[in-house]
Amino acid sequence: MPLYDVLAPWQIKAVETWINNGAKDIFNNSPSLPNYEPSTGGMLAYVNNTSGNRSNIVTTSNIRITK
Repeated sequence: MPLYDVLAPWQIKAVETWINNGAKDIFNNSPSLPNYEPSTGGMLAYVNNTSGNRSNIVTTSNIRITK
């Protein structure tokens, strides 16, 4: 973030008005919410021992995930 305003006050007001009026795009379409839930395909982590060598691999197959 800049430490100072980079837009003139009238430009800031124009953006505020655009947002308050629905933030439509150049084709006059209103923004919509995505129709999917985020998900992960997997996870991989390495556990280092005291010498810095990877001694164990942690994957989604050997951990339990609960909601």
